[in-house]
Amino acid sequence: MRRRTRILALAGVVLMGAFLAFMCTGAFAANPSPVTVSATVAPAIALSMSKSTVDFGSGVTALQPGSTYNDSTTATVNSNKIWSLKVTKSGDLTFGTFVIPSANLTYGSTTTDPVNVLNVQASGTQFGTTSTNVCNACLRGSGLPVTINYSLVVPWSVDPGTYTATHTYTVSQP
Repeated sequence: MRRRTRILALAGVVLMGAFLAFMCTGAFAANPSPVTVSATVAPAIALSMSKSTVDFGSGVTALQPGSTYNDSTTATVNSNKIWSLKVTKSGDLTFGTFVIPSANLTYGSTTTDPVNVLNVQASGTQFGTTSTNVCNACLRGSGLPVTINYSLVVPWSVDPGTYTATHTYTVSQP
């Protein structure tokens, strides 16, 4: 029986040693293998306008010559690069052969985010014959607002009617 006890004790010591050796070998690193993680982000830009019609008098009130009327629309920009917002007009406000001169329809641009939306235009800026800056060199971000405040002085020299023009807003990245 003594011999059996010795064999069991010896087997226990061997098993314990094997167990300890197994546990210790797990702490060594074998063949480290680095992994490179990458993500390529494309330039992205989006523009949305709060409304598609600037309507002096809200479609209800007939405009009176010699009076000034105001309306606005807000451009919201999402961009992951520096961006600029420009406006191009199709022409002056016209009704048949009658024209409201460019000097009578002006704008200014404002923002509630002056940290990211830069170089807005002062009130009284005329719409150019080519694209005109609304703001430029603006910083990246999402939900960046630019409000375009229109002002119209109705001249006495025009016939009664509905005068129209199209203004196209374009946002771009350099």
